[in-house]
Amino acid sequence: MKACSNKIVFIVMSLSQPRCIKRVSALAKSGYNCVVYGYNRGLYDVNKYPASIELHELGTMHNGEVYANLKTMRKDVKQILRDNGTDCLYYCFGLLSLIFVFARKDIKYVYEISDIPYAYPKYNRISFLIKALDKIIIRQSSLTVMTSGGFNNYFKVNNGRIIIQPNKVSPILKNLDRSPRELTVCRYNFAFIGSIRYNTVLRFAQIIGEFFPQHEFHFYGGAAKDRLSQVLALAEKYDNIKYHGLFKSPDDLISIYNAIDIVVACYDNSSQNERIAEPNKLYESICFCKPIVVSGGTYLADRVKELCCGFVLENQSSDSIVRFIRQIDVSSVNEISNRDLSLNEDAFIDDMSILTKRISDVFGKMNG
Repeated sequence: MKACSNKIVFIVMSLSQPRCIKRVSALAKSGYNCVVYGYNRGLYDVNKYPASIELHELGTMHNGEVYANLKTMRKDVKQILRDNGTDCLYYCFGLLSLIFVFARKDIKYVYEISDIPYAYPKYNRISFLIKALDKIIIRQSSLTVMTSGGFNNYFKVNNGRIIIQPNKVSPILKNLDRSPRELTVCRYNFAFIGSIRYNTVLRFAQIIGEFFPQHEFHFYGGAAKDRLSQVLALAEKYDNIKYHGLFKSPDDLISIYNAIDIVVACYDNSSQNERIAEPNKLYESICFCKPIVVSGGTYLADRVKELCCGFVLENQSSDSIVRFIRQIDVSSVNEISNRDLSLNEDAFIDDMSILTKRISDVFGKMNG
């Protein structure tokens, strides 16, 4: 039997996604020959792969254009498979590319799941069909990596080839000089850090602007054109709402978190995806000793309660948000911040050792 190379071919939906860069970089450091194919998203392109990684940009993929994107990916994936053959391992971030990789029975692949793109109300009529296909793809993968235990509960697939690898903080921030908040006055800098998509976050910011002039709300990150217009309108209307633009992760995280007091991650829990995801903001907030605000009825809320690292907003109406903000006292913020400090690095720093070992096992089986 012909021995397989140590080559891993990554297919990435967004070339600037920090999690993907972190995965590829870690596996390259472990000695694998990593080749990346991926798309720009036209919104967020500040994060870059190391120059040592072979990178192929496939063009721009636009949000919402599902059928056009599928057509593009079908053509691109066919070419990627022709160029790289079968004596390597394919690592696919997301479902779209895997539909076409999966069609080739002679291909070995790793599937990483960080969200469920069809678990939104607009896909209700067909979501059960896509979920059934997704479960087949998981079962036939050489390895499936899930960034949330909530995804494992959702799929209920038990084939011994699934690992939970939460999107924790980059090891670059290991041995960080951490310090808790020691606030004495009830004036808070709230912040949303990441891709700005949710009405619930905008509502929270608007309420800060309208009813709480003693506090500030800060936006860090990018957004689609319409959503960005809303953010800029809020910043123009209220002096205590600020938009800071794009940032590099993890490079800019220290300066961002040093400037804020409370992380707002109250995502819209009307969709199944948000109810079962485990966003990286959980681990960033713990790393930097900042309380996090999350939506109730979610896997993330369960984790926050388990770790005692933040506040759960059970109702997202405007009146409920007003009452919630009024109840946040300095002692609670300081207490949570000190509790975060007491957690060791294993709780929030990414550890790739299990994933690296499992990929080594996959190559071992491929080589017989």
